[in-house]
Amino acid sequence: MDLIIQRWGKCKIPGDVTLRSRISEKGGEASRSSRHFEAQGEEGPIFGEALAFYFLQDYGYSLVVYHELEGMKNVLGRWCGEWSEECMVLKTSSIIRLVGIWAWGSKVHILRKHPGLDMLSSSEHGIEEQDEE
Repeated sequence: MDLIIQRWGKCKIPGDVTLRSRISEKGGEASRSSRHFEAQGEEGPIFGEALAFYFLQDYGYSLVVYHELEGMKNVLGRWCGEWSEECMVLKTSSIIRLVGIWAWGSKVHILRKHPGLDMLSSSEHGIEEQDEE
């Protein structure tokens, strides 16, 4: 029996958000980075940089191959660590949301979206509405 595996450059996560992989971003498909994610692990949050997505047709689920943030510390309410060189694998169903990152030297700080931002209108976000012509 041959195992059927399909590789994808992106996947949908909760909130109808597209998580891209490093492969798709290097290919020039994205105007900004959206490959960093937060997932729910058994022992707490997992933060990663998506490298590629694979769908296992025989099993009916998809996986993400990623670099994990290791040596995590909570610094002033934000997670901080360094990217692992090892590749890890996780079911995409464990992914919760996109996160931003701020890198300083070898340290990576995780930037989560503040929940209060969902209550702002487009103009309060500073987003200009485009007129239809």
